Amino acid sequence: MFHKALWLWNWKQTRIMLGIMFVVLFMSFPFYALVSMEGWRDRIERIDRYTIADITARDIYNVFVNPGSGVFMVFVLVILAGMMIGLERNTRKHDFLLSWPFHRRDIFFSKWLMGTLAIITFFVFNVGLAYIIVSNSEFAPILNDIQMTSDLIVRLIGFILFFTFALLIGTIAGEMISQVILTLIFSVLPFGLIILIDEGLRIHTSTTTSNLINYYEWISYITLPYYMVLERPYQSDLSMYEPFILETFIVITGTVIFLILGMFLYERNKVEHNGEFLIFKLLQPVLNTGIVVCFGLLGGMFIRSFIPFQLSNGSLFGIFLYWIGFNLFAFFAYLLVRRLQRMNITLKSKT
Repeated sequence: MFHKALWLWNWKQTRIMLGIMFVVLFMSFPFYALVSMEGWRDRIERIDRYTIADITARDIYNVFVNPGSGVFMVFVLVILAGMMIGLERNTRKHDFLLSWPFHRRDIFFSKWLMGTLAIITFFVFNVGLAYIIVSNSEFAPILNDIQMTSDLIVRLIGFILFFTFALLIGTIAGEMISQVILTLIFSVLPFGLIILIDEGLRIHTSTTTSNLINYYEWISYITLPYYMVLERPYQSDLSMYEPFILETFIVITGTVIFLILGMFLYERNKVEHNGEFLIFKLLQPVLNTGIVVCFGLLGGMFIRSFIPFQLSNGSLFGIFLYWIGFNLFAFFAYLLVRRLQRMNITLKSKT
């Protein structure tokens, strides 16, 4: 699994995105720490009676645990995984790679390992650099009172989980565009689907609120970006470790499952479907049905937003308009999936 040729191949394919990942994490931690401290110093100089004592532990905590870095990393990691698998299919480099004397599972694992090591190295380096910057400033005493290790660990393994999931989707998708789109859709599908169903229930009942989202609050634990943008209310006591254990268990378990399933599917990929929307055609009817239904629910919710509040919940007029939007969006989604079935994107490239 540690074949030098595969590592050089993956490096050549992804070095630009790896550089972008480093820049994103550098801007998210060391650079953000410097900018934040300059802002605090400016406030201390400009505002009377404003001192270092007014800089709270929460302010320092936000430097290291903020959702902004996670949002950017979602796109960086999905594109990185797309370049490792999907782009190879587009350019037919995948056919050439499979002619090498390596097992497919070794090829897949080398891609996962390179991405994972890059995530760990860049994350630890930039978080450590930001910590050194703050600890050598006048704000160091505040830093000593902060408990943020658990949230940083969840953020790090959350990045690895999302990257592993994106590679898994790459074994199902036939090219890079579909891999990126399906990764983003399926990663937010659990919570997104709950919202769509919740809105549908509201329009069909006389209540103005629904407890569905609250009842399924646990759904966030299987919504992958949750771990990448996690920013819980700051706590300085040990109670913050209670969700940490559950979150760590879920993320590590999910990563192992996605990795094993990804290697299993990668060994069974059919190269003749490279460039098409899906590799496994048996999944096409399921995906088509899901797209049509989800677009229909989205259309009903969209039309609902134009209905006056007093007519939106439980009224026959509101229900009628909801189903107009549902069927309209579902029809266009049906046309879309028919087009996707005929899609084949391949490009000529130099190997």
